[in-house]
Amino acid sequence: MRVAYTLDSFPEDYHPSDQLNSLLLKALNIGLDRLATGGALLPMLIVDTPRGYELIVIEVDDEMGLLAEAADRLAGTPDAYAYALLFEGEFHSEAGGLSGVVVEGAEPGMSHGYRLLGIAGESAGAVYHGHAAQLFRESA
Repeated sequence: MRVAYTLDSFPEDYHPSDQLNSLLLKALNIGLDRLATGGALLPMLIVDTPRGYELIVIEVDDEMGLLAEAADRLAGTPDAYAYALLFEGEFHSEAGGLSGVVVEGAEPGMSHGYRLLGIAGESAGAVYHGHAAQLFRESA
């Protein structure tokens, strides 16, 4: 599964906690390493829990299904500190199209999540940051 993005806005209020930022960067590097070795990047939910990281491969056909399945999985992990959702992306800008990695994540209680986009290849690394959906559901 690959999601298409158009890079046309660059929010300046990217302020995840140190713990969440570390998780997002770890997930981004996992994805970039996977693409660098020529392997397929399966969508994956990485959940930070008191027991360590839980890695969950999610097999879906589209972004909406991915977000829904990830939210369902998070609902089953009430003690999660944070999550990172990792998947492949295709980025479009005035310079053309590029393949890469998308990582979205949040901590419980945040009003929104955060997103990192990384470009694969010789100049691999994070090239974009922004906001993403918050997938933790509020408890009743």
